[in-house]
This record gives sequence, C-alpha cells and structure tokens, in this order.
Amino acid sequence: MQTIFQPIIDQTRPRHSYQRIMYRTGVALMAVGVAHIAGLAFDPSGWWGTVSWRKPINFGLSFGLTLLTFGWILGHTRRRPTFGPLVAWAVSIASALEVAAVSIQRWRGVPSHFNTATKFDNAVFSLMGLSVVVIAIVTVVLLVWAVRDLRGEPVVWIASVSGLILVLVASGVGSDLIARGNETVASTGQVPDSLTVGAAGSAKLAHFVGLHGIQVFSALTVLLGVGTLPEKTKRRLMLTAVLGWVAIYGVVLRQAYTGLSFWAMDVASVAVTMVGIGLLTIVWRPALRGVGPRLRSVESVRNG
Repeated sequence: MQTIFQPIIDQTRPRHSYQRIMYRTGVALMAVGVAHIAGLAFDPSGWWGTVSWRKPINFGLSFGLTLLTFGWILGHTRRRPTFGPLVAWAVSIASALEVAAVSIQRWRGVPSHFNTATKFDNAVFSLMGLSVVVIAIVTVVLLVWAVRDLRGEPVVWIASVSGLILVLVASGVGSDLIARGNETVASTGQVPDSLTVGAAGSAKLAHFVGLHGIQVFSALTVLLGVGTLPEKTKRRLMLTAVLGWVAIYGVVLRQAYTGLSFWAMDVASVAVTMVGIGLLTIVWRPALRGVGPRLRSVESVRNG
C-alpha cells in the first residue's frame, strides 16, 4: 500500500547493492553522533575545548550525512559491479575509522587532533589523517564519475557536481586547518584549544559550510523529483539555490581568510550574504507547492 512518503522513498531508495554499504554505515555513524549527546547530560561543560563531547557528535552526524549523500549520488550512476563496491567500501571504512578515532579519544579523555603525546595517540592521529586522504580521493573520483556518468534529470547533475566541488573546497580548508594546528603544536608544544586565521577568522565555519551545501542541494533535488514542476523550472530553482549557497560561502571564506569574524562583515559582505539567503529562501516555496499534487494523488490512491 502506498503512503504519502512513497514518492520520497522512491527518490532515495538504493538502486545498487553497494549503496546499501554507504547507507547503513551513514546511519550507524549518525547514531554514534546522537548517542554522544547523552554525554552532555552528565558533563554540561563538555561542549568546548580540546576534549569535548562536541567532536564525536559533530563527526558522527557530519560523516554520516556525507555518506548518505554520496550513496544517493551513486544511485544515479550506472551500476559498476567492481568499481562501485570498491568506492563504497573505501569511503565507508575511512569515515567509520575517523568517527571511531574521535570517539575513542574523547572517552579516553585526551585530544583527538594534534595529539602525539604517546605512541597510541600518534597512531590515532596518523590514522585520522590517512582516513581523510582516502575520503578526499574518493570525493575526486566521485566528482569525475558524476560529471561523466550521472543519469536522470539535470537537477541531479547540477546538485551533485556543485555539492562535490564545494566538498573539495572544504577539504582544502580542512587541510589548511590541520597544517595550522601542527604549526601551533610545533611552536608551543600545546594542543590548540581553537584555531583561527589571523585575529578571528573561522576556517572551521568555512570548512563546515563547504561540506554541507551538498545536503541542501540533494534535499532540494529529492523535493523537486517528487513534485510536478516543469523541467525548466526545476533547473532554475536548483541553479538559484546553488548560487545562493555559493554567495554565502564566498563571504564565509573571505571573512575567515582575512582574519575577521563572520559577524564583523562590511556593508558589501552583508549585502552579498542577504542576497544569498534570499536566493536560498525563495526556492523552497515553489518546490513545496510542486509537491502538493503528487502527494494528493498518492493519498487518493491509498484511500481509494
């Protein structure tokens, strides 16, 4: 029996067996992130600092969402019985190791990043670095694969390619953060409590915003796929959303690498940010309106 959620399920269900590897790992990592929220109930002060509950929460949710999104992209490519499982297992194992390393170090009560105090700590940090390299390589492979092989509606191609490019930019920011952290440890002998560029530039925010644009684009793609809007309208809405996110991200990057807080924007940056927010906002109303007729038809079938 169909439900009103069936159109959304149809848009996201795995089409290849190796997608299930990424979906299941992604859900498991998100569960790890959610489970660590309980730590805050026993240690409310443990959100900030080099040893914090924030890290396993953020890493579990972030890597889990990324795996789910990467898996969704693979569902729109041709089935590759050898290459597909290799990509799926590589990124799933690397993501699981990254989240496991951060979680283990939190439970041990020691920093997960830049910590080389013992052989074990050094091995964990090295393993995290290797995992990130594997994920970055898979992202490049997936981008090339998407550019050449994505099937279906053009909005899927726009969302996937744009999102993966932003993930790679964010990965570059993440590499820069690691380099800056290593320099701080080398010069001070201390694991940094926080990292800034210049006085107050937040490269962490730049890393975060770049990583998760792909989830915004994929969610909009699913919504547009469920709806009944004309193809031309769907493309316009997706391009508008991408432009809005890129505008905001441009400001975030500029603020970070000029050493300024995101909240210390000049007039031009405020204007660009407001335009970006406006562009992101206006796409959802027509997208949701286009879903209405499809959901009503499913409801009528269910009640028929």
